[in-house]
Amino acid sequence: MQTIEVGSEHPPSVAQALEKTIHDALQLARTEIALAKQEVTEQARSAGRAVVFLLVAVMFLQAAITTLGVLLLSLGGVALGFAVVGALVLIGISLRKSRDARHARRVEGGRVSAPH
Repeated sequence: MQTIEVGSEHPPSVAQALEKTIHDALQLARTEIALAKQEVTEQARSAGRAVVFLLVAVMFLQAAITTLGVLLLSLGGVALGFAVVGALVLIGISLRKSRDARHARRVEGGRVSAPH
C-alpha cells in the first residue's frame, strides 16, 4: 500500500485517494467494532455483577424471613402451648364442677349412685 503525502510534488491519483479513503473507512469500522465489543463486555460484566448482588440479596432476605418465621413459631408455639394447656385445664375444671354438681343433685334427691 502506498501512503499519500499531502505536500508531495505530484497530486494523488483518484485511485490512490479512493484506496486511502477505503483503508481509513475500514480502519474506522474496525475501531468502532472493537469499541462496541469492549462496551458490550463491560455491560455484560456489570449485568453479571448486578445479578450476583440480586441473588445474594434474595438469599439474605430468605434467611431473614426464615429466621423471623422460626422466631414467631417458637414464640407462637410457646404461647399456643400455654393457650392449649390453659384451655384444657379450664375444660377439665368445668367438667369436674359439672360432674360434682350432678353428683350433688343425685345425693340431695336421695338417689346415690356411683359416678360415671
